[in-house]
Amino acid sequence: MRSILFFICLIFTFEGQAQEVEKSHMWKVELSGALNNNSAWEVEPSVTYLPIPYVGITMGLLFCNTIEKDSYTGFSRDNQWFWDSDESNPGCHFFALRPAIQLVTPAFKFGKDKDTGLSLVVSPGLTIPLPINQEFNISYVPNTPGVWIPQKFDHIKNKGGIYSLWGIYFRILIYIVEGETSL
Repeated sequence: MRSILFFICLIFTFEGQAQEVEKSHMWKVELSGALNNNSAWEVEPSVTYLPIPYVGITMGLLFCNTIEKDSYTGFSRDNQWFWDSDESNPGCHFFALRPAIQLVTPAFKFGKDKDTGLSLVVSPGLTIPLPINQEFNISYVPNTPGVWIPQKFDHIKNKGGIYSLWGIYFRILIYIVEGETSL
């Protein structure tokens, strides 16, 4: 009787696991920096959520500033004044949100113990500028040869200004991962 009961229990056993199954959700925090083709440097902290192993959603905050302190200059419409912005606040600071989709290839494992991996990350996304209230001091110099002393001054604000600028960016990264290469 015991052997029949034991045999019935073996037939109707449910599959179980000794350990808890790990969820495939993964969070990544990154800090990237770059020099771009506009003579500017940029820093971008970002957070990526990968609900499935090779596809994720990224949100970054971009800060960009020019390397050289350029100022805005020009001539008035009647061409009688040359104007120049104050270099102490050239208005070149740039903040932007950068949402993106992140696509990651599986890690190509190499090395003696196969504990090093190489992954390619492709991240297409948008650049959405954040409005910042900039202020400029403008000085006006008469457009006359030999006169270099400003005659008039203005203080200009863009308070309440609306940005209608956005851009698309495409980033390719190569990761070398040491240790466990689960991606």
